[in-house]
Amino acid sequence: MCLSRLSLSPSVCLLPVLQLLNSVAIYPELRRVFDREYADGLYGPLPFTLSYMVSELPLQLIGVGLFCIVTYFIIGLRWNSYHFLVGLFAEFVVYNVGESQGLMIASLVDDIGVTVVLTSSIQAVQGALSGALSVDIPQWLQDLNYVSSIRYAVRLVLVDQFHDGLNLTCTPAQAYPDGTCFIPDGDAVLEDVLDLDYNDFNSYLIGLACCFVVYRLAYYVVLRIKVTYF
Repeated sequence: MCLSRLSLSPSVCLLPVLQLLNSVAIYPELRRVFDREYADGLYGPLPFTLSYMVSELPLQLIGVGLFCIVTYFIIGLRWNSYHFLVGLFAEFVVYNVGESQGLMIASLVDDIGVTVVLTSSIQAVQGALSGALSVDIPQWLQDLNYVSSIRYAVRLVLVDQFHDGLNLTCTPAQAYPDGTCFIPDGDAVLEDVLDLDYNDFNSYLIGLACCFVVYRLAYYVVLRIKVTYF
């Protein structure tokens, strides 16, 4: 049960890589159309950014929703509307931020291969530093990790799944002489294994919301600079 929940962390880290497909399969052609129409004075970067976001958000929600349904049933996670919505929000933001990162790079370079390499490299590093795959990392990397949506998403899902009421079992060979388990419940996993605190739950929510807004605004700024000065 403990390992099944810990295995959710790599699945969250995969979402930005999946969303990268939009950045290399769909966006380059749309950007070329925008470049021509911007040169003709039809509209600017802001309408293009908003229209692109409005058209993609419903499809992102559907895709992430299906992913969450399959993930929660197969892994056997704690299942109710509250836990599901927490996971849906975390994975949706990671999915969206992953695309924003890809869009920023795709706006700066025309080579699809370069976009794939740079974006996937950034997201791979963020996944490795998320907090479950590597718990003890140097301080400067921990500070750098605060700009990663994967950091907040992984921690949010883990504290939601392990906190309050998750009792764990162990074999007699794994138990103490008095019969108690080394890790008796989910809160012990958070405190002793992952070094996480449920009291930071709201901080992870706010961090995800900030990442969602900041990365999309950063994409708009990059696009505007590109079409204005280059």
